[in-house]
Amino acid sequence: MKSWAHSSAAACTLAVGALVLMRACDRTGASPEAAEAGGGMADSATEDRAMPRDAPAEAPKDTGSDEKAPAVCNDPPPADLPGWEINSEWSCNCKLFEPGPGAALPQQGTWETCPTPGPENVDCRILTPPAGWYPWMPGASWAINPDTGKANIAISYSDSPKYLESTRRLFVVQEVDGPIIGALVQVANPDRGCFVMFSNMNEGKLLLSVMGDNTYSKQDFTKQAILGGAVGASLAHLLYVYDPPPFSDFILSSFVSSELLVRATITFGRAASDWSLSSWQQVHETGSDPEGLPAFRTVIRGKDVFFQVNQGGNTYVMSWDPVNGERPLLRWYGDPLQGAGNLGSDGKQMVWTYAVRSVPNTSFKFDQFTMMTGPHTTDPAVLQAAAKPVREEYDPIFLPDAAYAVGCGYAAHTTLSSDLVVVRLADGAGWVVKRLPQPDKDKWSFGPVMGVTCDEVFVGESSQALRSIARISLSSLGEPNLPPP
Repeated sequence: MKSWAHSSAAACTLAVGALVLMRACDRTGASPEAAEAGGGMADSATEDRAMPRDAPAEAPKDTGSDEKAPAVCNDPPPADLPGWEINSEWSCNCKLFEPGPGAALPQQGTWETCPTPGPENVDCRILTPPAGWYPWMPGASWAINPDTGKANIAISYSDSPKYLESTRRLFVVQEVDGPIIGALVQVANPDRGCFVMFSNMNEGKLLLSVMGDNTYSKQDFTKQAILGGAVGASLAHLLYVYDPPPFSDFILSSFVSSELLVRATITFGRAASDWSLSSWQQVHETGSDPEGLPAFRTVIRGKDVFFQVNQGGNTYVMSWDPVNGERPLLRWYGDPLQGAGNLGSDGKQMVWTYAVRSVPNTSFKFDQFTMMTGPHTTDPAVLQAAAKPVREEYDPIFLPDAAYAVGCGYAAHTTLSSDLVVVRLADGAGWVVKRLPQPDKDKWSFGPVMGVTCDEVFVGESSQALRSIARISLSSLGEPNLPPP
């Protein structure tokens, strides 16, 4: 295993979490983005990341409930949303309106040339919000819908650049180059109400998290639930209610595929159910882990679940499926000198970062980092036999933003310095699209990569103008500036 690594000294600080700490934000200040991505952008911030904290020692067991709320809401829609209807499934205090039959959908964002200063010498376009709206990126996702074969984007907007002071919030699912196929408007009271955000979109399914009921000003998120279902259906459909509720101030993440709904637990574990939601299987439990490691970033493909476990300077990758249960996919028990993370998969090929060091430490520092690839599998023995190095990692780090997106023979992620790296897996040749140097460094940077096709990379971005989604044409990258190894 250690022969995989190439020499590349770098210091890595791991900051990932199953939970999201909420703070007020604006477009230039600290942001409340999630620290996990699940194939999409559950942690969109490129500079400010919510740090995980340990769960209470006596955290109550999360049994959960799939029962629908009995409330019936009669609130009329706002005057500018004729034909929209309030959804009653969560709470009448959380005013969520959806378009009724024949109702007009909201105006959608448009793709425009990336601003200057911005990425140089590449074909870059950015999703700009519709007039009167400001983008809010937590949970923004990109995914191919297997039912249509088309790429979809889930993104949210608010009517104020300071999200927590907004009175209207818009949640949109749209085809990348097509129409809106789902929408939800929250009529918000900045002092009271609830908090809603996209959680994950993948394989034709979509999840949102809802926190609070009528106590938002206190940031009392002990009442939490999961909304969503099939892409194109109701965004506000109530799927699951946490019962008993989790402790305050944190939002529990959830992840989705065509086969499974996986939710974080209040003890930094994972639980999975098929779409009947009739029973839940334990995927990971921190207290049962041989080294007591909690679960963080999670990727699902079909019935296969992959997640990173880390703590105390150690980081590894576990796998789970309904037949074989939890297994140490990229983990070496009792060996703190090896590490793995940043795993991504398109269901055919997996890519991850493998790292080694000569001395254990508690700050996630490693001496050597190697980009690895292998077939999609949950079986450690199969992956061990077939894994092969791609190239030395460029500017490496273990972070949610650094997780790989894989597609069409390419893998892409962002680096320690928030540059974008795209690698051709066949020969290890790659391209680095740099964030801006000083004095313009803070005017543009890349967030987590959301998806890769045969033609484009979709990536979160942060500029002086806005935080949004950028798309970069692969054909515009020119000759590789990272030659094959």
